[in-house]
Amino acid sequence: MLDRVRPTTVVLTVVVVFLLALAACGPRGGPVPPGTPEGSPAPIARSGPLAHDETWSGEVLVTDTVVVPEGVTLTVAPGTTVRFRHYRGYREGKVGLVVEGGTLLAVGTPQAQIWFTSDAPDPINGDWAGVSIYHSDDTRLDYVIVEYGEIGVEQFFSQADVTHSILRWNNSEGLYAEMSRATFAANTIYGNAYHAIALENFNEHIDIKDNLILGDGHQSVHVENTDALVEGNYFKNFDVSEAAPERVISLMGQAHAVVRHNKFEIYGGDDPFAVDPESVLEAEDNDLGDGH
Repeated sequence: MLDRVRPTTVVLTVVVVFLLALAACGPRGGPVPPGTPEGSPAPIARSGPLAHDETWSGEVLVTDTVVVPEGVTLTVAPGTTVRFRHYRGYREGKVGLVVEGGTLLAVGTPQAQIWFTSDAPDPINGDWAGVSIYHSDDTRLDYVIVEYGEIGVEQFFSQADVTHSILRWNNSEGLYAEMSRATFAANTIYGNAYHAIALENFNEHIDIKDNLILGDGHQSVHVENTDALVEGNYFKNFDVSEAAPERVISLMGQAHAVVRHNKFEIYGGDDPFAVDPESVLEAEDNDLGDGH
């Protein structure tokens, strides 16, 4: 049963995550990528499959999709800004970063986050494809900002943890997984056009822990034919009325989710869950509140 107990872990976690999200503020209310200082070298241009291990640092411009194949590691240094060529038409594919059996190590710090963003001077949702990960068990994203993509970070048959990161203003999900096992922890997720997180097609297990997820009426976590733990998160400002049938957390198919010690701020009703008859929800010690 849901209790109105406000867990201490949620409060402490939210403070930490808010500090990350508000470390630097731009005109849209969030961090903005650093510009290239006057007199600095031109950005390094990259495109196509990588033939060997690489380390990116400084300013990088991706002009065509970069592929990290099996046996190759791409390391992105703290403080690096990676801009992807934007495209808003329908005749060409969008530029992205694809890990195809290789390894992506994008590990920033609280003081030197890594940016994956659009190269447009006026960026919008869907400017570039996003980060796609296939058959990779060692990929890691930590203190990374992913914005303005078609999707934020998606993974298939992988174990790619995403932690301490910001996923925002993407055209579909912030985080997406199929047939994977991963941890999504201490992230800030907002302004994505569809779900904040979607787990579909038989993920072995996904941990969703200690995240700050801002609703603004959008759907949040979708669990379909997947086993998941949703713990210690702060879901803020979500519509749970009849106009939002998926509520905050939705379970479909053969889904199983343990949902505990979360803080929900909701409006339009008092139930944050939408659960199919075939799914199993175990909810305990969650705190419900007013979403306004």
